[in-house]
Amino acid sequence: MVISCAQATGGFLPFLPQDAASDGGDPASEEVVSLISDDLAALLRAGTPDFWAALETDASLRACLDSYLQHCRFAVPHVKLFIIE
Repeated sequence: MVISCAQATGGFLPFLPQDAASDGGDPASEEVVSLISDDLAALLRAGTPDFWAALETDASLRACLDSYLQHCRFAVPHVKLFIIE
């Protein structure tokens, strides 16, 4: 069984503005982004009950996702949002 950083430290790391702005230039930001990615991948591989339990109870997961959505630079120009009129 692989233990993720979130399991070892007791929480998910937040995604900070400097993590989005580094563009590969800051090794610390690269490590944080890698740890967040690994933790989220481990969560997606978890069983359904564990996945939903984490979403319901883990405040650090919600903070991680919220901070990512606030600070991430979306570099996917071909994705279009669907607007219902």
